[in-house]
Amino acid sequence: MLIKQGMHGPTGEYWIGSAAMVSEAAAIEIAAGLRDRIAKGEDVFQEKRDRKKQTVTLGWACDEFWKVHEPTLKNDKHKSQWVHGLTVKWKALRDKPISKVTVDDVYRTIKPVWETTLETAEKNIEQLHKVFLWAIAFGYAKESPAQKAVLKNRLGTPRKKVQHLAALPWRDMPAFMPRLRCATGLGARALELVILTATRTTEARAARIEEFDLKQKIWTIPDTRMKGGKQHVVTLSDAAVTLLSSLIDDRKKGLLFPGMDGDKPISDMTMNAVLKRMKAACTVHGFRSSFRDWAGANDQPREIVEECLSHEVGNAVERAYKREALLKQRRIVLEAWSAYLAPKESNVVAIRG
Repeated sequence: MLIKQGMHGPTGEYWIGSAAMVSEAAAIEIAAGLRDRIAKGEDVFQEKRDRKKQTVTLGWACDEFWKVHEPTLKNDKHKSQWVHGLTVKWKALRDKPISKVTVDDVYRTIKPVWETTLETAEKNIEQLHKVFLWAIAFGYAKESPAQKAVLKNRLGTPRKKVQHLAALPWRDMPAFMPRLRCATGLGARALELVILTATRTTEARAARIEEFDLKQKIWTIPDTRMKGGKQHVVTLSDAAVTLLSSLIDDRKKGLLFPGMDGDKPISDMTMNAVLKRMKAACTVHGFRSSFRDWAGANDQPREIVEECLSHEVGNAVERAYKREALLKQRRIVLEAWSAYLAPKESNVVAIRG
């Protein structure tokens, strides 16, 4: 926005934020306010000059950036990751003037994370880089010391490999499922749904009743809860429909797995607590690997298995053309998985709760 102040007053650009941060209506209102101040003889650029004289720390910049970035995120898990990254991962640099933060500072801070959890380190670097882009726009910094390409050259290849989440061997699954079905509580039922549908923790624990069509035997997960940001349709086996019917009962809407206050879903740790009580040496996410390993050992079509796991296979045109066919084939694979988990000869009676 270009502001001109009087015949002989200061002239310059007054940046109020990008279109992604400020709506058109808000921009018009801000502009009107600035014009009123100019008409009263105020120097609207003095505030900008004063800000530049202040010592702006990285922590302050992170907090100010978060105020405009948080509304753009819809996923609670993503918000939590951002907050943790900006407040914890870069804690050692938060009190340092942002204009004094160097590539060496960023390198030393992120190196331990880079060597143990590569994916997390890359996300932390991307987050910090965005903060610096925001700071540059306001004149608080001249360049970003958190450019991934530069840092990757210095950090090199991690010495330690990324640890895969522990999975229960697929051959142990038929013995595990009766024990799980005898466990009580929403955490156990959520874990059962995760296993039957091969979905992720976030997708299941925040599921809403409105997403399920038990007559058509499908579960439509919105893009806001998907890792890839795209809607995913899950086919439901007969066992999954039976489980969901007992959970939904006569409810029409709301969270399938509500937490203690009812307004939020059960926490990430609820299903992990079930595994801990059962003394199972695996993670919730690991059951996706159990499903994939079972599929590979039992000649299930790889392309269909990847679709069940919501991994994109082929280009957009191919996926659109095959959508209906793949849905039918996915149903066959997940029904076979369900049958493997609960052999007909099993005489274990499940206790719901």
